[in-house]
Amino acid sequence: MKFKMKKIAAAVTVGLGASVVGMNASADEILFPYVAKSSTVTTLVSVVTRNLVDSPFGFVPSAQLHYRYWYKPAAANMSGCSELDFRRPTSPNDIQTFDVSDAFGQEGALGVLFNDPSINNNYLAAKATFAGLNLADPESALRSFLIIDNNDLFLDTIGVESLYGEAIVIEYQSGAAWGYQAYNSIADEAIDASGQGAAGLYKTSFSFSNQFETTGEVLKGSGLSDSLSFNPNTISFFPDDEFVTRLFVTPIAPSVDTNGNGRLDYPAEIGSQNSGSLATTVTPYVFSADFGPAVAVDRDENLISGPTSKQVTCVGGIDLGTKDDGDIGDLFSQGVLNSLEATGSDGGGWTNILVGGGATDNTDEAVVIKLEYNRAGTIDGKPYPAVLNNAVWLRNGTDHYPAYEQLQPIPVYDVAAPAGVMTWGDAGYSAP
Repeated sequence: MKFKMKKIAAAVTVGLGASVVGMNASADEILFPYVAKSSTVTTLVSVVTRNLVDSPFGFVPSAQLHYRYWYKPAAANMSGCSELDFRRPTSPNDIQTFDVSDAFGQEGALGVLFNDPSINNNYLAAKATFAGLNLADPESALRSFLIIDNNDLFLDTIGVESLYGEAIVIEYQSGAAWGYQAYNSIADEAIDASGQGAAGLYKTSFSFSNQFETTGEVLKGSGLSDSLSFNPNTISFFPDDEFVTRLFVTPIAPSVDTNGNGRLDYPAEIGSQNSGSLATTVTPYVFSADFGPAVAVDRDENLISGPTSKQVTCVGGIDLGTKDDGDIGDLFSQGVLNSLEATGSDGGGWTNILVGGGATDNTDEAVVIKLEYNRAGTIDGKPYPAVLNNAVWLRNGTDHYPAYEQLQPIPVYDVAAPAGVMTWGDAGYSAP
């Protein structure tokens, strides 16, 4: 059984791990931050064109949706992505579920699943496939992020979100699967000179930065000090002899007030999310005033030294590390992994995930999804003859600017620390 489980884990590693025309007008857009395919992996995508009859202006239909894949070979974390974009038909109230690799579905269905009748949305007439990654490269294992928009300037300008999406990444040899809801950023409110809302709702094309997030979808760091003081994006991880912990990272284009009018746009030198060259750095990092910088904390509250950073361009996957793979691309060294077991535990612990800070980064924002799956056929030494596969989209509050009133956050009260107790902001952190 152990040998069999290792074979399945290897397939998951190759599959779920190593393989999950610009537009000037604004539109409602949704981002699928991780889409993958390989010989044993595919991603099932559902997109809904909602009929917004309850909006004050009624529904303005879009005849087509615009699909933009930014893709690359699965193992190339630091390489940029190539673009594949096309339009496909839609209709009010339509749902389209498709397989990006065309591994499933009926012959002649163009990648569309579940016998979609093609009546109100006559997608079969064009005879054009929805299986975008199969169209991009039918043979290779690919990673990608996907943007779908409706090219509808009017609806987005008034702040109406008309698209909705979900994705499920499946490894169909072992049955492992995980999924998520697509990220639909919110429109922003421009401000006047007094700082008050003035010009209504506004969103630049392809704006998915943390300034437009809805539920903390985007992690942002502006140096170790800021990240540790306000955004400790903490994760736990299991012992590496039984589990693999992987981070899927999609760098996100930042938004800035480039014209000084209170409206956020993307920096001209970087461009929008509709790009294959966005790059950011991921660092596991914990700080103690007594110990200094560390990479993790073990199960007996001991800090482990050895912070390392890895850069990802466009989209990628980074393992925390396993002792027997010898992969220098992992975030944890073999020494760190050994140290996590030095006090007698089986390993594992916790750390903070920071984004940005790399010398060649062009953004300090990213969507980060933590995937954890079993590799040894046991949990804490007891037999587990099945595949365990779990994903967590890392989130950390909201930073919507400037219309905070739309979010109505729960108040946070500042309670002074007792004398002699060090708080996060006391240590004066600096980047190593």
